[in-house]
Amino acid sequence: LPISKLRPLRRPSAACPAMVASFVADVGPWVAVWHGMYWVFRGISPHMFTTYSQLNEKKGEKGYWAASMVSTVHAVVLVVMSSRALWLEPSLVLTTDFFQHTPDGHVACCAFLGYALHDLACSLYFGRSWAGWEANLIHHFACCLVWGQLVYGRYGQSVALIGQLLEITTPFVNQRWFLDKAGMKDGALYLYNGMTVVVLFFIWRVVLYTWLGQRIYAQREGILSLPPSQGWVFIANYAVGLLLQYYWFYKIFNGAMKVLANAKKQKQ
Repeated sequence: LPISKLRPLRRPSAACPAMVASFVADVGPWVAVWHGMYWVFRGISPHMFTTYSQLNEKKGEKGYWAASMVSTVHAVVLVVMSSRALWLEPSLVLTTDFFQHTPDGHVACCAFLGYALHDLACSLYFGRSWAGWEANLIHHFACCLVWGQLVYGRYGQSVALIGQLLEITTPFVNQRWFLDKAGMKDGALYLYNGMTVVVLFFIWRVVLYTWLGQRIYAQREGILSLPPSQGWVFIANYAVGLLLQYYWFYKIFNGAMKVLANAKKQKQ
């Protein structure tokens, strides 16, 4: 059968142990890559960035610094991988086949899941020390649950790859925090970066993610063919993600307005 026609298992079978082993082999290395990178940044940052030594260890800021470094690298890598997978198989963008998938798309999804598992572990470790930890944990739990299912079952790749393109905003969001900790909050770079965040976040995480709901509707036949525990979790995850995108944009937009107001006061 063509890969796009394969369907996930409906009940346990002799193939399950092999599929679990394949799942671990596909995702495990990515967890190791991202977590290893975290410790590399923890090790080199004191020697490369003067700001790092001024961060508050008790508040988890040094851990957040390293995690944000990994987040930035991951975002660039993931956007390239996801874009490449869609470029090589353009039909994935507008397909109505929920089960269509490609090897390149599978690797990209594994990379994202590996990162989500790594960052979830960091978020659980630092807990309340990190600002916005509640929304972050909800996001990570939801991503790990759904991406775990789609990587294991080889479905939903079209929606996943387009969703992964949202990471294009991450480097700019992280840069905002870095500039703040470097004491550059009142500088022009902070202002321009903030405006870039607002524009990109609106285009990619509000407009594109909202449009993604239409693609899910177009693939509803395949989604509803899944066991309820999988199909409804997939739909619920999209709904939770949509609310989070709107919530984060609301906070970012308000923050940008405050920055603009301060900039006008300084000119006066």
